[in-house]
Order: sequence, then structure tokens, then C-alpha cells
Amino acid sequence: MKTLIHSCYTNTPGMAAWPIALLRISVGIMFLIACYPKIIAGADWPGRMLGFLKFQADKSYPFYRDALETLVIPNAEVFAYLVAYGELAVGISLVFGIATRLGAGAGLFMVTNFLLAKGGAFWVPSANDPMYILALITLLFSNAGLVLGFDGYRAANKPLQ
Repeated sequence: MKTLIHSCYTNTPGMAAWPIALLRISVGIMFLIACYPKIIAGADWPGRMLGFLKFQADKSYPFYRDALETLVIPNAEVFAYLVAYGELAVGISLVFGIATRLGAGAGLFMVTNFLLAKGGAFWVPSANDPMYILALITLLFSNAGLVLGFDGYRAANKPLQ
């Protein structure tokens, strides 16, 4: 226990590491909350996503619209399950600190695609995708999994070579 408490203050030089762990867990919980209705919807989810994409197609960024119309919309069922279970995997990764950088990178890829599909402006106060993008960049380039995470447990118990 003493090692756990000590590591909360020493893994990041110059600052306590626990705020980064709190950010990681919070973003992970948000991904889990986002995936829950999609997974519960089951077979209805692909149709819902397809309807959303068709509605948003005119609003998406012009350079991204072609990818939506030629790749995502024709394969909506595959992409719907990739989104739902991808969000689940990212959520689990971040909440438990398992392969944290991989989870943050996957989450960053997903949220960036969501932003592009919606055509949202990055600096609009009502948009939450930019905040997720910034949080995921922070997690990607920090040691977020080392505090209160499996990555930290694995690093602490790694045998010397």
C-alpha cells in the first residue's frame, strides 16, 4: 500500500501522477457509458448508426464525406459493431490501465472520426469531441497507466533482464 501511495506522487517528475490517473479513469468511464446503449440495442444499433450517418452526411467535412459514402455507409453493420465494441475495449483499457497508450490511441482515432463525421468545429464550446481529443492526447503521451492501473502493476513486477 505504501508503494501505491508513493507512486501516485513520483511517477511524473515535477507533479503528482494521480490527476492523470483520474483523467484516464474518467475518460474510460465515459467510453463505457457511450457503448452501453449501443450494445444493449443489439441488432437495432446498425440501423440507428446508418440513419445518423445519412442525416449527418451533408454536415461532415467535405474531404471526409467521400469515405463515409463509399466505405462506412455501405458497410454500416460492420462499422456499427466496430464502434460499439471498440468503445467497450477503449473504456476497459482506460479504466483498468491495461495497455493504456494503445487504448488512448484507439480512442483518439475513434473520437477524431466521430468529429469528422459530424462536421463539428473544434473550438465550439458546445462540442465535447475536442475535449475528448485533448484528454486522449494527454493520456497517449503520459504514463497514465502506471498509477492505479495494470500497466503500473506489470511494470513494478517485471523481472530484471
